[in-house]
Amino acid sequence: MRFMAWNPFVRFPRTTLLLTLAGCVLLGPRLGRFHVRSETRVLLEGDARNLAAYEKAESILGDSEVVLVNLHHEALFTNEALEQVRQISEAFTALPDVWDVKSLTHSVKPVREGLSFRMVPFVPDRPLSPAELEELRRFCLTHPLVRNLLVSADGRNTLITVTWRHRMRTEAEEHALRQEVERVLQPFREQGLELWTLGLPLVAEEIRETLAADLRRLAPVGSLLLALVLWLTFRSWRVLVVVLANQVLAALLLPAIAAAAGLELHLFSAMALPLLGGIQLTLWAHVFSALARARAAGLAGIEAMSRMALEVGKPSCFAALTTLAGLASLLTCEVAPVRDFARLGALGLVAVFVLTFGPGMAMVRLAAPDKVRLPGGGPAKGGLEGADWAERWVAWGRRHRTAILAVGLGGGLAAAVACGFIRTDIRAVEFLGRESPTRQALEALDAAYGGINAVQIEFDTGRSGGVNEPAFLRALDRIHREVEAMPEPSGVYSYASLLAMMNQIWEGGGPESLHLPENPFVLGVFVVALRTYDYPFLRALADREGRRAWLVVRTRDMPASRYLALIRRIEQTARRLAPPGVTVSAAEGIHTILEADRRILRSQARSLGLTAVVVAVLLALLWRSVRLAAVVVGLNLIPLALAGALAALGQMPLNSVTVMVAATALGLAVDDSIHLVTHWRDRRGLGAEAALVAALRAKARPVVWTSVILILVFQLPGASSFPPGRHFGWLGATALAGALGAVLVLLPVCLPRNRAGSGG
Repeated sequence: MRFMAWNPFVRFPRTTLLLTLAGCVLLGPRLGRFHVRSETRVLLEGDARNLAAYEKAESILGDSEVVLVNLHHEALFTNEALEQVRQISEAFTALPDVWDVKSLTHSVKPVREGLSFRMVPFVPDRPLSPAELEELRRFCLTHPLVRNLLVSADGRNTLITVTWRHRMRTEAEEHALRQEVERVLQPFREQGLELWTLGLPLVAEEIRETLAADLRRLAPVGSLLLALVLWLTFRSWRVLVVVLANQVLAALLLPAIAAAAGLELHLFSAMALPLLGGIQLTLWAHVFSALARARAAGLAGIEAMSRMALEVGKPSCFAALTTLAGLASLLTCEVAPVRDFARLGALGLVAVFVLTFGPGMAMVRLAAPDKVRLPGGGPAKGGLEGADWAERWVAWGRRHRTAILAVGLGGGLAAAVACGFIRTDIRAVEFLGRESPTRQALEALDAAYGGINAVQIEFDTGRSGGVNEPAFLRALDRIHREVEAMPEPSGVYSYASLLAMMNQIWEGGGPESLHLPENPFVLGVFVVALRTYDYPFLRALADREGRRAWLVVRTRDMPASRYLALIRRIEQTARRLAPPGVTVSAAEGIHTILEADRRILRSQARSLGLTAVVVAVLLALLWRSVRLAAVVVGLNLIPLALAGALAALGQMPLNSVTVMVAATALGLAVDDSIHLVTHWRDRRGLGAEAALVAALRAKARPVVWTSVILILVFQLPGASSFPPGRHFGWLGATALAGALGAVLVLLPVCLPRNRAGSGG
């Protein structure tokens, strides 16, 4: 009975609490370094297509920062609209940290001057005649390096590209840049101009603002709901104060401990924090429920706490281990944000367990629970604590055992089949809500400018200068034209097309002259001119040594299966027309897309399988029964199948956030089964049915309320502004609601009916 006597927090509550508070003070400086990261890269980790484009853009931009400003104008090719483009461009040019501005009015184009080229303004700095405006319109809508790059294909949108001198590396710099952009554009918006912006610092700032808005909106509502649930669970102000004080202690220590461990908080890993708070509340529900029963048996003080520890200590340890197994399995995931979630969750779980059975026990002693009335302590006449209720429930399950198993297993099988239809087409744009300015800008960019997807087909000639040989250029030109004729591409760019455009300028600008130069001398002039001017687009089409060239194909956003089919068709065309000795490869593009889906599927199968095996082993060790362990794990897989069916029906994609649901939910779902089955086995002196009635009387109330708490906790991200967070919340809540049904309905009819201590 002196099980708790060794615990220093129980023996010396005041001293140990003071030492704990001193530890909080020492970790305080670490807390200031803990903040939510909102880099765009975190959103793109699961979308290999857009991550590759992001990394390519980073390598091209170097240390500079770029923001795109789009102007939508129904009459773009008028002097009035061009003057507005000029004014916006000038306003950005006047900023001290802006290095370059490119727009219709602030760009140059090459013109022939003797045997060389000279750069002249794209649009003269004067009013244009109607004929000049029409010629400008024709040129912009037909020239491959202007159409869908500087001007949209419908002629009603134009991009202004603003380049800052240095990368925005801090949140303060990103916030200042956004404020600066908005300050520049505000006067033009007041004139009625339709403008949208897109840039990596703007995305990061938007994520931060959205997170803050969600916190302001959800924190009060969530706190009120949890306070109501806690009151219904404990029905004691004194107990409520103990629980909330322990929650506050955890809220102070967890970020500091995570910062000390070098962990960072971002959009995905932040979802572990409310989950850890919910797990801590479930521990307290079992602790005070067991404490109430100990008091009902006539025990008090340390004796009552020892009886409580005997009842909940072992199952709570194993429940924590199963949850830890679910989180630890996510460390095998190949997506970095998922591993961050797992590390933060695992570390936080250990901290929460220690805080509950360490300083938490000191708080319990100081709160003098012997003077507090706790619910669930004795044999009431009705409700979840009532013997009549438990007996009727067990009897009902015995009478309808076959029907219950048929419905449960049949429903689980049907749900498992539905899981095969879960969408795995990962798109970073879906990580933002439809009301997000960034998502709207990306969708507008995709719709107006011919798409946001681009793939490179590589041609390796095997020798320096090989891309400038006439035979290779003619073959590349033929490939370019065949790909351009396909219905899906919205833009095709190649080194051959760049030389053909220079030839068009050389021969006077007529459409009939858009072809490769036939004179080797003229071709040499073009090559020298390109190297001298170091045309920016050149680096995306050929390397500096002239050994490799790339065909860049741009498309609108489409499902991965269609995109892969298009890339393979382009690759087949390129191989068929390429000269002998030239290696053609689209492996990087295909591999990137295939690997994005495969690594998510691998992560899902590996984490769920590993969790199921580890949990089964832990339960077999706990109960010394392989059969019981298999039954409990099998039953708790059914709610996961139901959550998967919901994902399939609701078109919730399997991505770098929802992939965390299965392993996490399984680790949590078995916790209630552990408490119920352990209590059932501990009643070895009773018959199996009597032991089940006793277990339900003791554990039904905490099982229900702990499930309600966790469902509410999952609903916090479920009500967020980020679609993956909403999906994570709803799928997790569905799995736990199903697990509650499994433990109260399916599990009782699956337990051995010979005796309570039945082994396997």
